[in-house]
This record gives sequence, structure tokens and C-alpha cells, in this order.
Amino acid sequence: MNQALRIKRAVEKARREFMAQTERHINTILSNYELALNDITRELSNIDTAIDSFSTQRLTALQSFITQRITQIKNVRDGQVINALNDAGKSGFDTQMLQRAIMGKAVLDIPWDFFLPRGVEQYQSFALQLCDQYDQELVNAIQQRLRMGFIERKSWSEMITDIRRNAFGFKKYQRVDRKDKGASWKIKRMVRTETQRMRTMAEEEVIKQDPDIIGVYFYFGGGPCDGSCERLVGEYYKDGSGNGWPPPSIPIHPNCKCYTSNIYPEIKDYISSLREK
Repeated sequence: MNQALRIKRAVEKARREFMAQTERHINTILSNYELALNDITRELSNIDTAIDSFSTQRLTALQSFITQRITQIKNVRDGQVINALNDAGKSGFDTQMLQRAIMGKAVLDIPWDFFLPRGVEQYQSFALQLCDQYDQELVNAIQQRLRMGFIERKSWSEMITDIRRNAFGFKKYQRVDRKDKGASWKIKRMVRTETQRMRTMAEEEVIKQDPDIIGVYFYFGGGPCDGSCERLVGEYYKDGSGNGWPPPSIPIHPNCKCYTSNIYPEIKDYISSLREK
């Protein structure tokens, strides 16, 4: 029982550390969008011509500048996203090794990515494709705000605020994403979801190949949920007992905070008793 409690606490701590690590990656990735916003803000602030007198040629040049500036984000951001995914995979593997160590079993002295499944490169490419899609949506949103600004005869400062809030999704003077508004919210959700998926990939491969693990216990992680997670709580055994096999693959939904811990023969009885508590 003591080992089971130690495993649960260790997994929860590793989960918290992973979430903090993910937030650091998010801040790093979003800093690229902050810099782009600052450059676009500076470009608009330096315009000394009233909107009524702004020529079509200058508007075309401005739109070209915005497109090029957003395109430049990719050069740095792609590597940062891959780093976030790699760190997530390592977190999953390290958590598995931590549980083995608590059970007094030998820790595998091999590279963590040895257990990643084939095709992970294509999965990483998919995450980068999502980023490219969000960037294009951001360009379209900025250009839409510009067009509406011209139609409504807004000032340049009003258009800057509009672009910050409704295209990038940042509140004025604060880097706080507005839900469902702008690139920042989409990037945050994507990184949180895809890093969790990569972490789960690493864990699932170790669990599948480790004969010492006979099952896993699924825990509800709290936070926003549509009710689909709490009903999944319980034990899942490789022999099909409990709630069957395989267990649900985390994340169940975007921003999912659920997690699992390994079940070993020595602690099976205690883990099973959790359902009764």
C-alpha cells in the first residue's frame, strides 16, 4: 500500500511539473506573436496619413508587410513546438521510470524516445500544420480588421486595439488570451493538447511493452470537462478485467488534465480498493 501511495503522489507531482513545463513552452511560443504584434503596431503607429487619404497602393503594401511579418514567425516557432513535444515525450517516459524505481525495479537505461511509436514524425508534422493554419487565419483576421477599420473610418489607434484584441487575442497592455478570440487562444489550446498527446504516446508504449505492469488506474484531473472523463475513472487491466483494455487515451478532450498510474501485481489489491472509496 505504501508503494501505491508513493506512486500516486509521484505521478501527481510529475503531472504538475509537466503542466508547468508546458506553460513555459506556451509563453516562449507566444512571445513570437507578441513581437509580431509589436512590429505591426509600430508600423501602424508611424503612419502620418489619415485613413481618408490613405491610398490603395499604400494599403496593399501594408497588407504585404503584415503577411510577411506573420510568415516570419514560422522560422522560430516550428523548432519551439518540436521542443515542447519532445519534452512532453521525455516527461512521459521519465514518469514511467519513476514508478519502476518506486517499485524497486530496474530503470531502463535506454534513450526515452526508443519507446515512441512509429509515425511520430508525421504526428509532429500535423502539429506544425496546425500552426501554419492558425497563422493564415491570423493574417486573414488582421486584414479583415483593417478593411472594417477603413469602412467604419476608425483611427489608426482604434485599429491597433482591434487587431490586438480580435486578431491576436491579447487584451490591451496584457498578454492574456481571450477564449475563442484570436491566435493566442488557438496556439495555447493546441500546445496543451498536443504535448499531452505526445506524453501519453511515450507512456503507452512503455506500458504496452513492460511485462511488470499489469494495468493502469485512470484518475480524473479536474478542471473544465463536459462530464466525459469522470465516468472513466477506475482500473484497466491488460487481461481485460476491470474496465477492460486498452485504457482511454489521454487527452480525452482539449486541455484535459486526467492522468494514469501503473498497477503492479504487488499493489493490485490496494488499487482496486480505490473504486470503493
